[in-house]
Amino acid sequence: MSGLEKIIGHISEEASEKAASLIADAEKKAEAVKNETVRKAAAEIDRIEKKADAEVSGIEERANASAELRRKQILLAGKQEIMDDVVKEAKKRLEALTGKEYEDFIVSVFRKHAPKEDAVLRLSAKAKELLSAETLKELSAIASENGASLRVSEHESPEKNGFVLDFGGIEENCSFEALFEQNREEIQDLISKKLFA
Repeated sequence: MSGLEKIIGHISEEASEKAASLIADAEKKAEAVKNETVRKAAAEIDRIEKKADAEVSGIEERANASAELRRKQILLAGKQEIMDDVVKEAKKRLEALTGKEYEDFIVSVFRKHAPKEDAVLRLSAKAKELLSAETLKELSAIASENGASLRVSEHESPEKNGFVLDFGGIEENCSFEALFEQNREEIQDLISKKLFA
């Protein structure tokens, strides 16, 4: 996953400026909501000023808590939007890989999912087109290190990118889309730490 982490790290740097802008906008919106809520609370306080002081302070506290909650909601929505944008950009860049970068990424993914029993490798159309015979031999060697044989299927995987491993009817989907889905929480944690820590 180190290749993916590098991509996400690079994208995170590019997204920092956007993150700062969105957070500043969110804080302005939150401040406006707070000001409006406080203004309404002050009007209400004036109207009921003849009532007990305890009631007045209770209304003010609720108004501030409401404004704070709204500010947090706006910030959270902004952060989530940024993280979604970073993930989309990471997927786009990963899907655009070609040449040695593509082959290296496929090898690193295969190494993490290398079969420990005999398996059939079904490549996506893109993988079939881009992987060299030398890289396919390397994948077989990795499987052999685990005591398994690997046969490359003539039939393509329906996936857009990556590959599928078939262990006698049980499939392990290593398409790029599946990898993002399987590692969603880890990816979001990584993005969050890079952008908002």
